[in-house]
Amino acid sequence: MDPVNHRSTRFISNRRHKILKILITIIGVFTICWLPIQLFNILIYFKRNFLHVDSAFKYYAFVGSYFFCHWISMAHSFMNPIIYSFMSKNFRRSLCPIFVNRIFHRPE
Repeated sequence: MDPVNHRSTRFISNRRHKILKILITIIGVFTICWLPIQLFNILIYFKRNFLHVDSAFKYYAFVGSYFFCHWISMAHSFMNPIIYSFMSKNFRRSLCPIFVNRIFHRPE
C-alpha cells in the first residue's frame, strides 16, 4: 500500500470515528433529556391515581417534578449547539464569523 493511500484511509477512518462519537453523544444527551418527561407521562397514563393529590406536599412534589422533567426536555434544544461547538471543528469554523459579525458590526 502506498503512503498516500494509507494516509487518506487513516484520515477517513479518523473522520468517521469523530462523527460516530458526535452521533453517540447527541443520542445520549437526547435520551437523558427526554426520558424523564416520557417516563412521567407513562406513569400518569398507567397509574391514574398518581394525579390525585391529597396534601400540599404531594401537590408541590407533583408540580415540581413535572416542571423539572419538562425543563430538562426543553434544555435539550440548547445543548445541541454546545455539543457541536465542542466536538466539531467545522461547526466552530462556520460559527465564528457569525459571532464576529454580530459583535463588531457597526451600523453606518
